[in-house]
Amino acid sequence: MSERAHLAPDAIKDISQRLSGDLSLRLPASLQRSLDEPVTPQQRKEYVTTLLERDPGVFLERYANKLLEQERLQFEPLRDDYEVDFYLKLAEDEAASAAEGTSATVKNRRLAQLNRLIDEGKYFSEDAMRGRAPLLHQQYLGQYAPAAISTSAPTLSGTLLRQHDEEQHRNRLQQQQEQEDLVEEEEDTSSDECDTSCHNSMPSSHQELPPDKHGAVMFGQQLQNSEDFLALMHQRFLAGDDKEYVDYAAIDKNAALDDDWAAQAEDDAQEKYFDAD
Repeated sequence: MSERAHLAPDAIKDISQRLSGDLSLRLPASLQRSLDEPVTPQQRKEYVTTLLERDPGVFLERYANKLLEQERLQFEPLRDDYEVDFYLKLAEDEAASAAEGTSATVKNRRLAQLNRLIDEGKYFSEDAMRGRAPLLHQQYLGQYAPAAISTSAPTLSGTLLRQHDEEQHRNRLQQQQEQEDLVEEEEDTSSDECDTSCHNSMPSSHQELPPDKHGAVMFGQQLQNSEDFLALMHQRFLAGDDKEYVDYAAIDKNAALDDDWAAQAEDDAQEKYFDAD
């Protein structure tokens, strides 16, 4: 009969050291002498060390949910033991479920923040979006951009500020264009195999039309491009592509946003209920 595998000494040392400071760790009553004498970190460490050395399966049964992912990996060489394998699988399933729940919560919080920003109006104004994504704005709406007309006498400070903003915009546009050119160069090797449908994702420019229809068609195309551009900017926000402008970590941890999407979910449920009647 082959010798039973044991957990690596370094793993035992690291796990017992970390868990020795966990005051929520449930311990045998025999370790708790009295309410006036709480279990010390050293007693907790010695208990965990002994259990890991003597019976890893029992340890996992009691404390698998306390392990970090990298700590669970230390038990992989012991998976031939049925008990170890069983409780590792339970811990892995629980971790996966928790990750899915966290992912859904994050998505809902970002959506709630998106709706708040839409209501506020500033973040998704055309000027703000043009500043964040000048190349996309140029591709979708650049051909329709009217020349700026000032209704008041220009001031020196106002002129300098506009010049500064435009210079920043041009620099950012050039930077994004250069980045896109590099990507296109890398894709050139496979472009010969792609038909013209591969290049239709960007809005197309207007075709030659009779003068009496040209204006209406241009307006309709501009409206469609504007809606497509806004939808794309919404998608970029939700996907986490606005890191330069948005603190996603703060949004993802903001439990106050849960009230927003919970209220929306309740409204949707009520609407669905009444629609079914």
